[in-house]
Amino acid sequence: MLLRGRVEPPALAWSLRLGMVVVTVSTVAVYLMVQSTPAQETAADPRPDSPYLGGMPYIGAHTVGPPDGGPGMVVTNFSTVGGDWRVAHFVGVHSLQALILLGLLLTLGPRILGPRHRTALVWIAAAFCLGLTGILTWQAHRGQPFTSPDAATGLALTALAVATTVSTAAVFLLRAGVFCVPPARIPRALGATVPDTDHGAAGLPCPRLREPGHWCGGAGRVGVTRQSPVRRAVPGDPGSPS
Repeated sequence: MLLRGRVEPPALAWSLRLGMVVVTVSTVAVYLMVQSTPAQETAADPRPDSPYLGGMPYIGAHTVGPPDGGPGMVVTNFSTVGGDWRVAHFVGVHSLQALILLGLLLTLGPRILGPRHRTALVWIAAAFCLGLTGILTWQAHRGQPFTSPDAATGLALTALAVATTVSTAAVFLLRAGVFCVPPARIPRALGATVPDTDHGAAGLPCPRLREPGHWCGGAGRVGVTRQSPVRRAVPGDPGSPS
């Protein structure tokens, strides 16, 4: 119902939907946590009558590399000497709360942005959370402590931050009317098809590209222009100046 039902306002609806997607993806770390480690398999009791499943007293670990119970961070106890699956799971689960809070702030805050701009910002934030969860899972898989990222992890985090910043800036430039987006490039979730009254409410034509169907900003709103094509007068046509 959450994914297919119509929920208003759109920014809050998409914050809920995308938050659930990020949470679902973060459960990959939980699956990896409950897998047996090489050390556990080596120490397994090979006897058929072993009282333990697979001959192992316990299966799984949240630390990659060193055994569980080593040095950890304050409060969270995330490992500082090896990879830790809990970091990626923590970020993924709490992304749901962060996205919902963002959706509420965009919906209830000052109406600086139009509805499609607010929805676009939610999508960008969700992509950032999903990318960060993936990078942290990759970091833990390599047995690398969260507090000591290597060059590859740092480069991935930098690329994610730059992409998020550029995308966010593009939304605000779009709102300011610096450029327009053709309708073919507007995701359906952001309102590629909207009623004709939307642009009439904005009250402004496309500021840069005078072509039908462009998504543009103005007066805090956006709209899709549906201007009638202008037909040039051709000599000899009825009504054309001679």
